[in-house]
Amino acid sequence: MDPRAALVHAAHRLREMECLPASDGNLSVRAGPNLFWISPSGIEKGRIVIEDLVLLDSSGQVLEGRGKPSSEWPMHWAIYNHRVEVNSILHAHPPYLTAFAAAHRVPDTAILAEAQLAIGEIHLVPYAAPGSASLGREIVAKSTRAGVYLLENHGAVAVGREVEEALHRLERAEFLARVNLLADKLGGAMPLSETEVIRLQQRRRSRP
Repeated sequence: MDPRAALVHAAHRLREMECLPASDGNLSVRAGPNLFWISPSGIEKGRIVIEDLVLLDSSGQVLEGRGKPSSEWPMHWAIYNHRVEVNSILHAHPPYLTAFAAAHRVPDTAILAEAQLAIGEIHLVPYAAPGSASLGREIVAKSTRAGVYLLENHGAVAVGREVEEALHRLERAEFLARVNLLADKLGGAMPLSETEVIRLQQRRRSRP
């Protein structure tokens, strides 16, 4: 699939999941050295099409596209610049993950095997103003291995080697957050053993 089409699909899917209220959120995919496509600003992500995507270089210059790029493009570039294996970034406001971010907490990936296998690490990132250059710096300073970042009082960012991986990580992280909160009402989830967590982590890292 054309990476741009995959990005549009991800936008529509996240809108269906109520992770992108109003015109919130921004999504991108790497287009080459120092280039990436990003979603436009001020448009409901559930109705964007390929032609709405904007091609930017590392300085934020628009090279192609008919819309105005998301004001959070510096965050995307900071991640791409420091994590060469990342080819897609999805920033959304999933309600359960955002609840954790607002509470300055992280859901426990050790309570679900799928979370360990698909997401890997989730890290909480100190608050920085949306659209600021410092937000991207805070993210990469926190971790260069995380699959998902929670932004304090803001939302969530998922990264992946391609759009589909980033999307699946975000979906699974949102499910994990929901299960974590439900389990808390039952007295708390029982995590996997440390041995099993290590085994699952090794399986994830050995994947091509």
